[in-house]
Amino acid sequence: MNKKKYYTTAFMKLIVFLMFSHSTTLVQAQTIIDLRSDDVKWEYNSAEDKKNNEPMIISGYFVTHGDQQVEWFQNGTDTRYNFNITSTSGTWSDINEDGELLFNAVCDDLHGTIRIYRSSENLYLHLDFSESNALSPNFLLSINSYNKL
Repeated sequence: MNKKKYYTTAFMKLIVFLMFSHSTTLVQAQTIIDLRSDDVKWEYNSAEDKKNNEPMIISGYFVTHGDQQVEWFQNGTDTRYNFNITSTSGTWSDINEDGELLFNAVCDDLHGTIRIYRSSENLYLHLDFSESNALSPNFLLSINSYNKL
């Protein structure tokens, strides 16, 4: 009888382990992000103005709609900027690994680039429209969180 109880307990532990390991795999599979097709929200809370290499006190978020459009929202304002993507380069299959995507974009007749990349442990979004107009942004934003919408 003691042996039977041991086998039952061991069998139940195996079942629980298999269920847990299977559910972990499913959760990981659901968080895979395809940057060329998925909608992703990128939040930032620090930035650098690359024109004069000065830190900026700014926060907000970007929403990428695959390789079609990017929206930029700044906290504390009602302003939203829409960028239409004209072309995309780069390959980045795992957002948790180093890689990048470069979007060529247009916003209100200004042409520029939006580069999203990971280098080491850091995730960045570089918004550079300064070639179209010297007054346009050239900001490097430090991404502190992201999620698939």
